[in-house]
Amino acid sequence: MADSSKTKEKKGDIPMPPMSCIVCIYTLGFMDLFAISLILPLLLSHGEQLGASPMMNGLVGSVYGGLQLISSPICGSFSDQYGRARVLIISLLACTVSYLTLAFSETILLLVISRVLAGSFKHTQTMCRMLLVDLEPPSERQRVIGWFNAISSMGFIVGPPIGGHLAGMDDGFRLVTLICAGLFATMFVLSCLLVRDGPRAQHHAAAAAVGESLTSFTDVDWLRIGDLMVVRFFYAFSVLLFRANMPSTAARLFGMTPVQFGYLMSMQGVVSAGAGFLTGPIERFCGDRLTELALTSAVFTAALTAASLAPSITWLALALIPLCACTSSLRACGTALTLDRTPAAHHGLVMGAGQNIASVARLAAPLAAGAAQQLVSDRGPGLVAAACAAIALGVAVYIRQTAQSKREKQE
Repeated sequence: MADSSKTKEKKGDIPMPPMSCIVCIYTLGFMDLFAISLILPLLLSHGEQLGASPMMNGLVGSVYGGLQLISSPICGSFSDQYGRARVLIISLLACTVSYLTLAFSETILLLVISRVLAGSFKHTQTMCRMLLVDLEPPSERQRVIGWFNAISSMGFIVGPPIGGHLAGMDDGFRLVTLICAGLFATMFVLSCLLVRDGPRAQHHAAAAAVGESLTSFTDVDWLRIGDLMVVRFFYAFSVLLFRANMPSTAARLFGMTPVQFGYLMSMQGVVSAGAGFLTGPIERFCGDRLTELALTSAVFTAALTAASLAPSITWLALALIPLCACTSSLRACGTALTLDRTPAAHHGLVMGAGQNIASVARLAAPLAAGAAQQLVSDRGPGLVAAACAAIALGVAVYIRQTAQSKREKQE
């Protein structure tokens, strides 16, 4: 009889989860973004149908980002002490209730309640990434994160066109939202049956050290990862700023129709997925993660500038190819570098803080995009985004040069 250790490889004293668990986590990543991409383009129009003004729609949208800002580090810290799988299951259950509420929202109040639930508990992508990170050695983190991002991005390839077609049917919004709720309910069942935490001996030790309360923010050396958080904010802000008014801007500049924009979104999903699968080769080509961070930041800045100045739909699509590829690479590389500088006991808290950075950018980007468009021109948001990307590039180059100087002094 074959030794069972082949299927239950151990790290320390805790057995590795079966392969079905790992496959399930990747499947959850795809289903999560597929479900979100079905409904996300329809939220503004649904708010308008309920009588929400543009400002009210903006406030409802900010509810999600604001609550993510508060809940991300809390959920991350809970996952450090009580397990990623447990937090993931609770998150999926809450999302199911959230989208069921949204499906039957006939007042703005119910719409707000559904977004409050989603903003407070929608941390499925972060929990899935952390589950995978817990199962792999540090050298494999970037590859695993890249593959997960790639598979998840595939959901954005097929979701928007399907959601757009279904929304055109009678009572289309409710149909799409019920499908979305059904997908989250399916994910909840799959998580209960298949998802298990990986080896967490270090997490248990940390929990014993700090007691049963939340891991304190003072236990993390934030200065050690502060420069990476600055890079993360500026590249996240620049992407969100560029995309905030992109549909209306493309319609005015190029006459782009909603159908064309849907296909453009699908193309971006294809590029992001492909770049995610190439995370390992890209890292090997660059030689080390800090070099990759600097090089991809440079290409990202150039591509964003080109997209902002594109004279036609064709040039815009061409510029979006390297932009989407670099966005995917920067996300994986930045996450891996941050985790490399952080003790395993605080990975969940730090990942939650990283989501906080994205939430701040998500709150600020729509306001900045509107101001840039009004004060400058339709190309204003893109040009300001390119300037922010240049700041991220400068910090990335500084991080690499500082690390090189330290190595040279040690030698």
